Amino acid sequence: MAQVKPYERVVYFCAILARPDFPIELTEAPLEELFGEIDLRSETWPFTSTDYYDSQMGDGLVRRFVSFRRLADPQELAGAKSATNELEEKLAGERGEARPVNIDPGYLSAAQMVLASAKPFAHRVPLSGGIHAQLEYLFRHGEACFLEWTFPEYRRSEVVGFFLKLRERYRELLKAAATG
Repeated sequence: MAQVKPYERVVYFCAILARPDFPIELTEAPLEELFGEIDLRSETWPFTSTDYYDSQMGDGLVRRFVSFRRLADPQELAGAKSATNELEEKLAGERGEARPVNIDPGYLSAAQMVLASAKPFAHRVPLSGGIHAQLEYLFRHGEACFLEWTFPEYRRSEVVGFFLKLRERYRELLKAAATG
């Protein structure tokens, strides 16, 4: 009988998309309650890759990524997306706005970066509760390799740079966990 090996722990991150008047910092404490201490933060960049969210959120959107120090099980991704969906609704209710922020969790391992989505497509794998996983990058030879469906935003050099830095940090976290 073949032995089933446990999944290697991964590092979770959240892609935060917000209206320009929404203080992204309002998401940080609730995200830390869900995922643990924030470890890395990207700069906040204009979101110009698509107008997909304009009808729901308006224009002039901004994007920031945050990652978390705690290593976790990749099988938690569907639950993470459900939790961030609830957080989005809570923040909208507190501000009395339809959708001031969109929060998409994902995880990174040494070999790949995966995003969670509630929208099905042929290249997304169903997880549970209507949540899907999308492989966004493969990592090879220290580079992020794009796939046919990699979002244009995730091809931007500053975004790739953040995820390559996160990959280095992930390796440090794994090493620390193994020795400590």
